[in-house]
Formats: sequence, C-alpha cells, structure tokens
Amino acid sequence: MPRSVPKCARGARPDKPGGGATVIEAAHTNALGARGMGQKASDFSAVPLCRGHHREYPDSYHRLGEPEFVRQHRIDVQHVATELKHSFDRHFAGLPRV
Repeated sequence: MPRSVPKCARGARPDKPGGGATVIEAAHTNALGARGMGQKASDFSAVPLCRGHHREYPDSYHRLGEPEFVRQHRIDVQHVATELKHSFDRHFAGLPRV
C-alpha cells in the first residue's frame, strides 16, 4: 500500500543519487509500536518515501534514524501509518481472508 501513495518527505534533489527518482519505497517505522531486537516492523507501520529520503540522502530515514528524520522533515509517521492502515482496512473490508 505505501508504494501506491505519494511520498511523505518533500524536496527532489536532481543533483543527488536518486534525486529525481519517483520510486516509492516502504520505510518501516516504529509508528505503531516498537519492535523487538532483530525483528522487522509490521508492514502496517510503513510510510511511503522516495529512495533518497528512505536510505540514500544524508538526511534520509536510515541515516538519521527515525526520531531525527521525523524532527527534520516534520512528518508525523504515526499519523501517516495509521491513515494508511485505515485506508487498507476500508479497501479490503468484507473480503474473505486467506
């Protein structure tokens, strides 16, 4: 789901690697609760970021860490993840679970 919606962080950087890229990646956050050591976060905690803001830019999510990334980019990852989860739930409501 995060790959099908617009990215959260703004500011294309054509001069940086991946700067003009429109590829959206799912950045797994701690928005819906911390995970245990060595455990991947739930896909429902993911937020959409371009490749640069996810992992390549100096101010990317993985280089800064979640708290500093959120502060610098003024993104409420908990709100974004929760809204995406609600959207997912509405979209698939009533469908049989496999």
